[in-house]
Amino acid sequence: MKKILILIGIGMFCLLNVWTFADDKDAYIGKSDFYLIGSINNKYLIQMQLFRTTNSEIEGTYFYESVNEPIELSGTLKNGILILKENDSRGQITAVFDGKLVNNQLYSGIWRSKISQKQFPFLAERISPKICIWGGEWERIGYYYSPATISIKEINKGSINFAISASSGGNMGEIEGIAAINGNIACYKERATGAEVIIKNHGNAIEVAINQAALIYCGNAVGFNGIFKKGPLKKKVPTLYEMGYFDSINQDRIFRKLVKDDYNSFILNLHLLDDQKCNEIDNLEAEIISGFVRGCPSMRAIIMYTKDNRFWAAVTKDNGINYYTNTESTTAPKTIQAWVKIVADCGGDTTINWVK
Repeated sequence: MKKILILIGIGMFCLLNVWTFADDKDAYIGKSDFYLIGSINNKYLIQMQLFRTTNSEIEGTYFYESVNEPIELSGTLKNGILILKENDSRGQITAVFDGKLVNNQLYSGIWRSKISQKQFPFLAERISPKICIWGGEWERIGYYYSPATISIKEINKGSINFAISASSGGNMGEIEGIAAINGNIACYKERATGAEVIIKNHGNAIEVAINQAALIYCGNAVGFNGIFKKGPLKKKVPTLYEMGYFDSINQDRIFRKLVKDDYNSFILNLHLLDDQKCNEIDNLEAEIISGFVRGCPSMRAIIMYTKDNRFWAAVTKDNGINYYTNTESTTAPKTIQAWVKIVADCGGDTTINWVK
């Protein structure tokens, strides 16, 4: 009689524990037939995601909240009796959940370890929290010079297949794999390298973070971290004024009118400013902006301008260098000529195209 009362007491305590978790309004899950949360022995908190493969066969995963790594499950559901076998990476049975699923809601019974021979009562309740939509093409926001995309496909057993591609100038980085979903978080871990990718689903956006070991998949100065939204996104190209290169919007407008279709080429080629500014050697009292594309040093641009809005500018193109000025001079300033030599040293085409 005492044993019966103890078991009833443990069961009621577990039930209260499960109900507490069922009220968690911030919970997210992947698409599944059953998602349950509860505990083993009222001590080890678990979350369980199950899928029907046939009317009686069940597959899925569960994880301990303290460990957060998925464990494979397979079993049968017949007449309310749900038996789930826990399998390790080699497919060997390590434990069994032997219990009843009452009204497709409450799952309770005994968990038995095949390794230690220990057994404990378990109790879990089905919940219906917010559903995460993982699949699709996502684009990173707020990184004009360093775009990134992540392609996600949902697969069975609470996992996603992902591929992240990112760039910074001419440098590229890629990483892909299968990540296990635990709640609203998908985790990818690589045993050989220690690389780890965490993808957190916020509903209308996903957040990507990597550890130090995953940097081996990044090119020079390429990163995978950031907030991604469903694409294709409208990308706002910053103006040269917004980038801090001009003193006023009016100055920006004058320059845009001068260079016309090459305006965006100047923005692209000013990805990184030269470490050492080109020194003005013409005594024009001009401000100088000189830069290049990371990973493609032959892709360059230079802008010289004065307070009274005189401009001299050049940008590398596939067929040489486009040169612009709104002055009457028919000779490029010595500063521009010195810059052309830098382009030549970087292997660029130095054919001058005077654009009017």
